[in-house]
Amino acid sequence: MLMTKKIITLALAAAALCLLACQPEPVETSLGVSTKTLSFEALGNAEKAVNINTNADWTVKADQNWVTVKPASGSGDAIISVSVADNTGFDARTAVITVTADDKKADIAVSQLASVPSVAIAPTTVEKVPTIGGDLEFTVTSNADWTIASSADWATVAPASGNGNGTFKVSISRNFSFEERSATIAVTAMDKKAEVKIVQEANQPVLTVSPETIEPIAAEGGTVEVNVMCNDAWTVSVSEGAEWLKATVTNDQTGQQTNEASGDRTVVITAEPNVTDFAGRSAVVTIAMKDFADKAVSLTVSQLEAPHTRYTDSLALVAIYNASKGETWAKNNWDLSAEISTWNGVTLDQNGRVSVVKITTANTITEEWSLPEEVGNLTELTDFRVNGNKLTGSIPECIYGLAKLQKLYFQNNNLTGALSSKLGDLTELTELYIDRNTQLGGSLPSSIGNLKKLKSINIAKTAIGGTIPAELVGCEALANFMAYENKLEGPLPDIWDKFANIGVLQLYGNPGLECPLPESMGRIVTSAKTLSLQLKNCNFTGNIPVSFGNLPSVCSQLMVNGNKLKGVVPAEVQAHPNWAAKWKPDTNILPQQEGYGLTLE
Repeated sequence: MLMTKKIITLALAAAALCLLACQPEPVETSLGVSTKTLSFEALGNAEKAVNINTNADWTVKADQNWVTVKPASGSGDAIISVSVADNTGFDARTAVITVTADDKKADIAVSQLASVPSVAIAPTTVEKVPTIGGDLEFTVTSNADWTIASSADWATVAPASGNGNGTFKVSISRNFSFEERSATIAVTAMDKKAEVKIVQEANQPVLTVSPETIEPIAAEGGTVEVNVMCNDAWTVSVSEGAEWLKATVTNDQTGQQTNEASGDRTVVITAEPNVTDFAGRSAVVTIAMKDFADKAVSLTVSQLEAPHTRYTDSLALVAIYNASKGETWAKNNWDLSAEISTWNGVTLDQNGRVSVVKITTANTITEEWSLPEEVGNLTELTDFRVNGNKLTGSIPECIYGLAKLQKLYFQNNNLTGALSSKLGDLTELTELYIDRNTQLGGSLPSSIGNLKKLKSINIAKTAIGGTIPAELVGCEALANFMAYENKLEGPLPDIWDKFANIGVLQLYGNPGLECPLPESMGRIVTSAKTLSLQLKNCNFTGNIPVSFGNLPSVCSQLMVNGNKLKGVVPAEVQAHPNWAAKWKPDTNILPQQEGYGLTLE
């Protein structure tokens, strides 16, 4: 039995050895990867492939969750894809990918670069921000925390910090300076900086006044206030020579009056009473910015004329006396120490104003003189006469301002110049006698037609020439027109039948009248008791118009001799009742210049 057991044991052992001898040898696991390192940029937008070489099953795992590996497992040789998430941090980072196959492992080192901080502003420049200022909005593009700083206190920012993309506002205050200014706004993210330049326009000088026009100040004087609106220093001044006017500003600190100020203030303009300027007066008040020569406002300030009184009348008479050297008068001297009412040739009206001045006694004044301008202050004067007393110079303009003047006599003096067109302003004038001033020239102004009340005009024996203006027809009351021995020229206006009161028409001795006789002279119908037509010794041409036969019976005088008339006197003229007895044709009509002549047949 024991033997049997041994045999069985040996047999089993032999069988086991035989079995072991028949089995194959085991295979060793192999594992390899195509790279041991992988590098990535901060932006994880790339995938990288890694080859796995193995004869076994394998798994892959990364030790950081920002690394992704696909697929995570497999068998045998394969290709895996490795990708990384964006690195938003500003430090580089690493990870390890482990590939495991049985007991084999292979590591792949993964590295990723740090994110670079960035910052940008939009817009990058802002120019011509208005002087008044305002709010501006900007956009920040960044991947980091950022802060904002302004280089100028007039440009404030909000918010002062932020993160990532965002916006901020810059508040610009008003620029009171007259120079352009700029500020820089800097946005900083770590070591990165972005800037925006802001340029603000210069303040513009402003100067305005209210009111812009000033109503005339009364002759009694007064004050006017002018409000000045200005954004800088300024001065106020009055035009030179206007001592009667003051323009000042009150100094708030001292309370004194000054001509300098700044900002918005009130100018007080003060006019003294006007007692001497009878035509009124004016001056210019100028408000000007100190630092800007082109910024100024000029205001014309006028004051009404000084009132005329008996006192101003007396001053005018004294001016006449002094101008004519009254102390040298041969007779009728004015006593300056006595009341003017006692002065020879001076008459006062019921209000004590001078209404008449007559210096008519020839040769009272012994030296040549001219009328002073003060005569224009005799505003109540109705009758002014200076005859034969060496008056020279032209008729001053002030005479034409005497609105109440009715009679003006400057006969037999030495006047020069010409009548002004302002003659027509003397609408109350009834008598104008300026004859025998041989150097007085010019012509009759057309404005004479405004003198509807003018009855008599005498310009004889002067140098007045030119044509008689047709506007003379406006002198509706004309009764006497005396213009003999002048330098009048033709043609004559055909207006003579328009004067219903004409009594004297004297044109003789004007060689420049080389023209036909007007038909209208023969159609005169007048209320005058007599009519005298003195037309001799000119150069009238043609024949006597037939219309002269219709002259009224009051025409007692017709003188046309010494002209260039010729032909047979019209039968109608010869039939006039005054032909023979009063007109005396043999001496006053028929005789003409040599080579000319009138006949009866």
